[in-house]
Amino acid sequence: MMMMMMMMMTKSRELMQITQIMRERMKKVMTEMMTTTSTTTTTMMMIMMMMMMMMMMMMMMMMMMMMMMMMMMMMMMMMMMMMMMMMMMMMMMMMMMMMMMMMMMMMMMMMMMMMMMMMMMMMMMMMMMMMMMMMMMMTTTTMTTTNIMIMIMMMMMMMICIRKTVSCFFLFHSLPN
Repeated sequence: MMMMMMMMMTKSRELMQITQIMRERMKKVMTEMMTTTSTTTTTMMMIMMMMMMMMMMMMMMMMMMMMMMMMMMMMMMMMMMMMMMMMMMMMMMMMMMMMMMMMMMMMMMMMMMMMMMMMMMMMMMMMMMMMMMMMMMMTTTTMTTTNIMIMIMMMMMMMICIRKTVSCFFLFHSLPN
């Protein structure tokens, strides 16, 4: 992306330089014209120069527009990637949850590890929430609804997680030592 940006910058700079040169040339030509006598040729030249200038300007504008478009595209791509990542994360979490259930069934020895896992999960959740917030801030109104939905889901998951941890903790503590 940075590379792209740099490229664009250089392009624009080049364009600017070209336009400047054109302007200089025009000035020169104008001065020459002023000194010369024939009028028709001068007028023609003037018109030609003006046309050229206009063309240059148009080119510049086009370039700028292209740049803007590129930027927008990049942004969109980034967003998409982010969303994909989110989905992946969600899946991973689900898997982790399943694993946890299995482990619970297996033995008490794993309990501490599980607690750790749960904590990690919590952390991950928090991170996800933050990410979501960021996304919501970034995205437009069209995206917000889905984002909110995902947020709610996350909240639910978090709640479940907390409950599980607490219940397990109490369960294992209440067992006779």
